[in-house]
Amino acid sequence: MGVRDAWVRVPLGGLTAAYFVIENGTGQDDVLDGVTLPGGGAAMFHETTTDTSGMTGMVMLDAVPVPAGTSVTFEAGGLHLMVEGAPDSLAAGDRVEIDLHFEHAGTIVVTAEVRQG
Repeated sequence: MGVRDAWVRVPLGGLTAAYFVIENGTGQDDVLDGVTLPGGGAAMFHETTTDTSGMTGMVMLDAVPVPAGTSVTFEAGGLHLMVEGAPDSLAAGDRVEIDLHFEHAGTIVVTAEVRQG
């Protein structure tokens, strides 16, 4: 299990989003079932959806499946990590730690660059 291309938008009013790619190169399905932000804030899995009338919204997810031999992309306009309570002092170029908790792989610590977005 690996994580690459992690980045976080510069927070605005304590809100931000994080994006990354999870690669499950193992032969075992896994589940991303938690996140810890040692630098502060609370994180939730969200997915942007669009209904048949074109209305866009977000749905909160309890966990994210990561099937064996696949990758799951967290990106703007799709699956993403919403962060509430992020320090507004974070600026472009800073780095933040995100601890991703998996059912089988355990905890993977990711360092994400803060970007303007």
